[in-house]
Amino acid sequence: MTGKVVIALTVLALIAGATLPTPASAVQGLDRAAAAAGGAKLKKKAKAKTKKAVKKELPGGRTPGLSKPGSPTRIKVTNCAERRKAGRVATLKCKWKASGELRGRVPVRCTGRATFNARKKRVTRVSACKNREDPQAPLLAAPHDVRFGYFEDFSTHGDLWGELGASGADSFREGIAWKVLQPNPGGTPATWNWAPFDSVYARALATGVRPMWTFTSAPCWAAQSPCDPNGVNPVAAPSVGAYANAAAQIALRYPMSAAIEIWFEPNSAKFWGAPADPRGFSELVGAASAAIQATGTGVAVYSGGLAPGRAAADKLEMSKFLSRALAAGGIEGADAIGFHAVADVPFKPGNNPTKGYLGRLRINVQALDSELADAGVRRPIAVTELAFSTAGPKPYTDAQQAEALVSSYQVLRRIAEIPIVIVSRLLDNGDGSKVQGFGVVRSNGSKKPAYCRLAAARGAPTPAGCV
Repeated sequence: MTGKVVIALTVLALIAGATLPTPASAVQGLDRAAAAAGGAKLKKKAKAKTKKAVKKELPGGRTPGLSKPGSPTRIKVTNCAERRKAGRVATLKCKWKASGELRGRVPVRCTGRATFNARKKRVTRVSACKNREDPQAPLLAAPHDVRFGYFEDFSTHGDLWGELGASGADSFREGIAWKVLQPNPGGTPATWNWAPFDSVYARALATGVRPMWTFTSAPCWAAQSPCDPNGVNPVAAPSVGAYANAAAQIALRYPMSAAIEIWFEPNSAKFWGAPADPRGFSELVGAASAAIQATGTGVAVYSGGLAPGRAAADKLEMSKFLSRALAAGGIEGADAIGFHAVADVPFKPGNNPTKGYLGRLRINVQALDSELADAGVRRPIAVTELAFSTAGPKPYTDAQQAEALVSSYQVLRRIAEIPIVIVSRLLDNGDGSKVQGFGVVRSNGSKKPAYCRLAAARGAPTPAGCV
């Protein structure tokens, strides 16, 4: 048949409304196009369903009372690979990644996989979000009240009561050395050396603030050997009961105290007086807690504030220390776990609660919370030292110290169950050391900006020397 005849017949067929057979190749092309369109539609549905499933499974989503994310979590499904069965698509294996913030302003960055069932049109499996960001304590939507005050040696600096009273403080921290209180064994509590502490307690109540006593340093008759009469000495095992009794006597003599803190940075050899001993410390806390609580005074018990930062030759990392103390048993008898929030990162402007010194603060609190949770124990974290130094290596300026202290105080008020925030210190004696640079009142009595801004944050009337 010639080409002209074919064309003529085709024209006649079209005029008559007839259809011509479609070539096999064209049919196959249409099938492939339809299959591709169906496959693309299925993948689109799988990605959309995966996003919803991942969002639902992200941690913290159902916890009430948390603040909204600063930047919503972005979920991206990067690939969905088909898995066939009997020639048909049975499942799609999808990869996903999430980044941003969870509720509570918790930074998140994680990846995972999900399985989408093609027949049921739903996601049947989602891997857990293993956060690659350091976990941070979640923030509440609204702040809560905390006790607030300063750490200072008021038995030496007795002229600072006016500054304390005007600062908006309702508490303060003062040390009691056992070797000063009970230098010799035996004798009734009435014969002990209460005089320096009686004076502090009386002035505290007259000022309208309550003391938190940090009880440390065994006398040589109760200390581990060798004992340094002029140094810090840990309690010998046979004398744990005597220490606990002395702690209870402090509660009985000073029943309006806010708390008694059992030791000071026990994970540091410098302040424990020997290599860190989680088991020995935990036993000490357990015995002292039971004795203090048995007095019925209601004085709270805090385990000694743990020093943050990396492990060193003279320091056990605080999370590891707490884990071992909890495993030994005893420390869980305290009403709260003490923590010393001493800055170990440089100042950066802005008060983003997820970054810089604020992020580090939340990371440290969460690290302690996680150790407690792993042990099945729930206790608040008492911040018995909050410090940013204007001296020593990498100092903050006066203005930076003020911003950092106020921002940290406000962030801690939005972390659940923080009972107290103690700023260290009240007085800066100006000797140039990092510790003395912690102060918010200069050695000449003038106020640093931090003192004034913290008083304002506490709602106190503007103190003298502040504008």
